[in-house]
Amino acid sequence: MRHLPTLPDPGELALPLRDFVRGLRQKTAPSRSRLKPALELLPTPLRDRLEQIARDFSEGEVASMRVRNPGDAVIARAAAGLKGADVASAEMAAATAFGTAVLLKAAGKSDLLISETVAAICWYEARHSPHRAVTYMHALNERELVGTAPGLAHGAIHLGEADHRRIYLALVLWLLADRSISGVAEADLLNISRWLADDVADEVDSCRHQPDRLERLLREHAERI
Repeated sequence: MRHLPTLPDPGELALPLRDFVRGLRQKTAPSRSRLKPALELLPTPLRDRLEQIARDFSEGEVASMRVRNPGDAVIARAAAGLKGADVASAEMAAATAFGTAVLLKAAGKSDLLISETVAAICWYEARHSPHRAVTYMHALNERELVGTAPGLAHGAIHLGEADHRRIYLALVLWLLADRSISGVAEADLLNISRWLADDVADEVDSCRHQPDRLERLLREHAERI
C-alpha cells in the first residue's frame, strides 16, 4: 500500500506567508504559475485562507477606517520598540490603534472604539520589562483598549474574552514581524497575523504564565509572517 506524502508544517516552508499573499495578488500569469508549486504544498485550509487574505482589504477599504494609518515610519519605530528600541508612547499608541482597527474590521467589529490613551498606558507598563512583547500583550488584554461608547449596550458588537486575546496576540505578532522586506502592505501583514493567531492561540495560552518561553514563542511565530 502506497503512503501519501506528509504535508509540511507551514512554519517550515521556505517562503514567508507574506510572499504567498503577494504572489496571489499578482495579475500576471507568470507570477501565479511560479507560485503554484509552493501553494500546492500547503494544506487546503491554509491555502484557502491565504487566497481570502489576498482578496480582502483593498487600500480604499483601509483608507475609509476611522482610525488613521500613522505611516510606515511610525509603525516601524513601534515595531522596533517591541524588540527593545526606544519609542514614544504616542507612536506606539498610534500604531496599536491602527493595527487594532484593521483586526476589528476583519472580525466584523469595526463599531468598537479604540483608546490610544489606554494603549499608551499599556506601553508605559511594558517598556521597562525584559519581556516587552509579552507584557504589552497582557496589558492590552487586561485593560479596556476597545469598547462601546459610554451609555451604550454591548449588543452584537461585544467582544468575548477569547476574541480579545486573539486580537492582541495578532497585534503583537504583526509588530514583531520583519519589516526589512518592502512591498507588503501593513493590512496584509495584519491579516496574516490574524490567521496565525488563530493557529497558535492554544499554544500561546498554554505558556501565558511563562514569560521567557512565551517571548521566544511569539518571536518564533512572527518569523513565519
